[in-house]
This record gives sequence, C-alpha cells and structure tokens, in this order.
Amino acid sequence: MTLESIRKAAKRGSLKALTRLCDLYKESDGQLVSEDEALACYLKGVERTQEKSVYWIAWEPYFLETEEPPRMTALALKRFREAAEAGQVAVQCFLAQCYETGYAVEASDEEAFRFYQMAAKQGDWFARMNTYRKMLEGYGDQSLVPEALKSLLTEAEEGAWTAMRALGWAYCEGRGVPQSYDESAKWYERVSSKGEPDKRGLCDLSPHLRDHGFDLFDLAGRLEYKREAALAENLKAAEAGDVAAQWLRGELSLIGLALPQSDAEAAKWFQRAAEQGDEESQHQLGRLCFFGRGVPQSNEAAAKWFNKAFHPKRRTFSDRITRDF
Repeated sequence: MTLESIRKAAKRGSLKALTRLCDLYKESDGQLVSEDEALACYLKGVERTQEKSVYWIAWEPYFLETEEPPRMTALALKRFREAAEAGQVAVQCFLAQCYETGYAVEASDEEAFRFYQMAAKQGDWFARMNTYRKMLEGYGDQSLVPEALKSLLTEAEEGAWTAMRALGWAYCEGRGVPQSYDESAKWYERVSSKGEPDKRGLCDLSPHLRDHGFDLFDLAGRLEYKREAALAENLKAAEAGDVAAQWLRGELSLIGLALPQSDAEAAKWFQRAAEQGDEESQHQLGRLCFFGRGVPQSNEAAAKWFNKAFHPKRRTFSDRITRDF
C-alpha cells in the first residue's frame, strides 16, 4: 500500500492503517509521518477501541523523548492531556497511572487524582476505586471522605471485590476509619467473585503462612517472630509449584513486605503462577511488562498476559463490570 492509500484507510477508521501510520512515524523518525499526525492516529485508535481497553491503553513507546528514564515528548503530553480533558476515559486512566507511578511524566499525586476523578465521573469502575483510595490518602475534598466510605461500603456489601479490597486497605492503614486489623481481615477475607472467603485476601493469602503466625497487615514491619519460618515454608511451597504461594511471593517482592523489594523477583514468581493459569498473576505480570518493571518494557507481552487474565471463556471486562458494578 502507498502512504496515501494508508492515510485514506486511516481516515475511514481502519485500526490497521492507524497503527501503520504510527509505525511509519517511528520508523522514519518523523520524516514520512509527523509526530502530530501520528498522535492524531494513535488517539483515534484509542477512541475506537476504548470499550475494549477499559482501564489501560495499548501504549507503545512511540512518543518518548528519552527512554532512560522514559519521558513523553512535550507534544505527546499536550495531546494526551487534551484528549483526557475532552473525555477519553482510557486516556484519563492512562495518564492517572503515569502521574501516580512517574512513568513517562513527572510524578504527581494531585494530577493522578484529578484524572482518576475525571474517569470516575464517567462511570469507570477502576477509576472510581482509585479515586476513593486517593481521597483516603488525603487528596481531593476531604469533607467527602465519609461519603466515599459509605459508597465503598455499599458496593462492598453488594459484592464488588474492588470495594472490599479498598476497605481492607483503609482499615489496615487507618485511612478515614479507625485502624483495625480485625476489620481489615474481615474485608480481605470476603474478596472473591462470589463474596466468599478468598485465599488471596491479605489475611490468609496462603494456607502455609497463617499457621506460622505470618501477619501481613502490619505494614510498619512489626511482623510476628515466626516470620522466617513462614517465609521458608512459603518458598518451599512456591518452588514445589503451589500457585497461591508463588503469587504471594510475587506480591511480597513487589511491595517489599517481609522480603527485599525487587521487581525482577516479583516478575519471576508472577510468571510461574501465570503460566499455570492464575489470573491475578497474569494481570500483575501484564502490568510489569506494560511499565517495564523487572522485565523489558513490552506492549506485546503486556497484551498477551492481560488477554489471558481476562479470557472470554473465563471472565471478560464487561462481565466483571456488569457483575460487580
């Protein structure tokens, strides 16, 4: 196809053509396709696929000024912000995560909260839960915190697992509510698609750990004296192929709780569990690939694991939203 024919197909909305123009921009270093044209094509593609990309963008590092550390070009950031302000939910969520993690932009919790809130107002469940979380962290109108907690409680009682997790975290940290490990445990135990006790709740993530007095709620580090025995038991189970133990070790490594923080270690254990079909590990591994943490940044790998995590035969984004919210 000629460049002109590709442009005509892109104008008609062909995703293949839109993607090809972005590729040509990158391959020709802006000689055949300008950055402005590539950005317009990219955002048009995102808009067309927005229903399929509920809370993450199929980000390709087309518009990075530097790769170490990754930083967006000024024009790209301007166009992304314009698209977000114009109401593109996927872009709003993407920018919120970028600002919260410092990926490709200067980290800003204030901006992260603002973009989460934009998407939340349009009904995005992922953004809504993160808006509540950021409010409990002290961002936004604090007079609305009681209302946010009330909304979380209502949604949690109706079976929304994300709300249950948010409440578990709130009680664990004492954010907006009296600090209580017992209340935190109660909500984490209910985290599952059926509202039943879930081994992934932070109170009992692995049957090997609770017997050894492993207390995951104490984020300040006041772990019980049997921690080493618990971790040794967990490692033994993980190496033997226990999926829950592998996932747990990945989580501990990711957040640096009881184990040294290591994105590479987290990726290793998530991958082992993901390859056995564990959806939560597939999702976490997808995020690590997406942001290039512990593994080389790869949109293709991220998409692969996200697609596995939300395979239509198991649980799609739309099924999940319909059921939970």
